[in-house]
Amino acid sequence: MLFARMVFLFAPPYFCAKRLAMIKFEKIPPPHILREFVRGYWLMESQTAQVLDLIPDGYPEIFFVLGTKITAKNAGRTTAFTIPGSGVIGQLDGIFSMYVHPGARILSVKIYPWAYSILFDSPAHLWLNQVVSFEEISNFREFRRLAERVGSAENIPLALCLLNEFLIKKIRYSENRNPFLQFAVRQIFESRGTVSIERLTANIHASRRYVEKLFKMQLGMSPKKFSRQIRIKKASMYLQDRGFSGSLKNIMNDLNYYDQSHFLKDFKSVVGLTPSHYLALQQEFPLAQIEDYLGQWDYS
Repeated sequence: MLFARMVFLFAPPYFCAKRLAMIKFEKIPPPHILREFVRGYWLMESQTAQVLDLIPDGYPEIFFVLGTKITAKNAGRTTAFTIPGSGVIGQLDGIFSMYVHPGARILSVKIYPWAYSILFDSPAHLWLNQVVSFEEISNFREFRRLAERVGSAENIPLALCLLNEFLIKKIRYSENRNPFLQFAVRQIFESRGTVSIERLTANIHASRRYVEKLFKMQLGMSPKKFSRQIRIKKASMYLQDRGFSGSLKNIMNDLNYYDQSHFLKDFKSVVGLTPSHYLALQQEFPLAQIEDYLGQWDYS
């Protein structure tokens, strides 16, 4: 969840009012055994029409729509589409807009990029900027059964128990683990996207060609592009922080940007707004909601 707009014919203006208080956002940590693969669960509920614009953050998500329908629009698409009842949102390289209808309720699992190959048989690079229903993945039967059980669960704690049970079983018996990818992504997260490709390859003792190929296959993008996404995501988080001093120079210095035009170009290419416009939209978000939001990532 990032910033919200009032919905009007799917071409709404940005707005910065207190309507976001009408959206309930709950972050739920995974059990310890899953924390290497699952960053967390989140539950979003809304009683009003909203548009939530999500900045790419490096984490794909498994989702279950439990309330009224939700429509969305990917980066680069001109028309909105209805999100299926359950499925996966792959890696994103631009803004992902969710048009939330009154009574919307969605339960999501934010997974680490290296969990792709453990959970799914389909190549991850095919899912870049895609919302994929469970019906479209090769091992769909077990996920369809999971969706049925989660959808019919009497309450969220029971739904989470079913998810935990399923994910633990999948991870325990999977042999599709790549320690190189996990270490490389951790390096990017911990550096907030500032680690160079030269340092990255040296740290994992692998060739640049291997790392490029690995990222293209598992994330659908180069390590340089993935790092830029994390860098800009972190910049947006600085802008949301209530303690932000108002100086873009401080953000640029922390994220190793030495040229303001480069920073502004990167920010607008990912977020679709200038930093000053984005900052103006954050000022009236409820503080508690901002704090929950900023605690979702390893690079926070």
